[in-house]
Amino acid sequence: LAEALRANPVVVRQSRLLIKPKLGKVRRYTIAHLSDNHWGGYIDPREVELNNYSWQIAARRTGKFAHEVAHYKLDHRDECGGLVLNIGGDQLEGILGHDQDWSNVDMLTWQLVGATRYLVAFIDYQLNFYKRVIVPITADNHGRVQTPVKGRKRATQQRYDSFITVMMHGVAQAFRHERRVQFIQPLTPYTLYRLFSWNYLLVHGDAVLDFGNPHRAIQLQHIANQINQFNATREAGERVHVVFGGHVHYGLNAWLPNGVHLFINPVAILFEASPVFRLCPFSALYFQQLASLQ
Repeated sequence: LAEALRANPVVVRQSRLLIKPKLGKVRRYTIAHLSDNHWGGYIDPREVELNNYSWQIAARRTGKFAHEVAHYKLDHRDECGGLVLNIGGDQLEGILGHDQDWSNVDMLTWQLVGATRYLVAFIDYQLNFYKRVIVPITADNHGRVQTPVKGRKRATQQRYDSFITVMMHGVAQAFRHERRVQFIQPLTPYTLYRLFSWNYLLVHGDAVLDFGNPHRAIQLQHIANQINQFNATREAGERVHVVFGGHVHYGLNAWLPNGVHLFINPVAILFEASPVFRLCPFSALYFQQLASLQ
């Protein structure tokens, strides 16, 4: 081997970017919406056709999404101000579910530990590609705290008091010395943030705004009426322009309302009339979730 290397020395050349950077006068931000991962949940492929879910599968799907976010319009990255990573809720499977037992969900301790590690790795990876990362967070239903007197049916007060909040405080601690990462998690049951001259509203979808259960049609007027009602009490400069939501991920015929990593579970099959073989391919999720603002 040594003789072969001497006869054929390895020449290392400086690598060149395959994508030539483009610099224009347009200000940009990349927005990625991450919700309904249901980390810690399990789906048995014997019960649900064409789907399987576990920590390993979740890691692979999340890693694929992280790669897509990091390389999205990489040629315009010099004019991009940063990444907004919406944490849209239901990152955990939690202890909420229909006929749920410990056979299809991991211990809550491991859910919190696993999800925290996934998100820390996700954000840490993005810092190699973006100047800054802004992380708006909203509470949800699967992550809510349940006690004998609270949260058994629906959290109507202190929605902030949730396992999602506990998890995200752990993630924030990992970046406490990193000034390029900003977390936004208010006490309200929704999260507002502003980019350029636009106001954004982040909700999970089980409260505040009712998106319904869209599968064959999207009730846009129903949603628009709620947003108009939300804006009616706000000053002109505080009214919402863009809304992000999730929560619903049943079997769908033609479109995908939410980029969910869990896909179809036994509950969705019972509640949704369309056959499971109409499930959209996972690769369709990324283009729905990513947006570049101009």
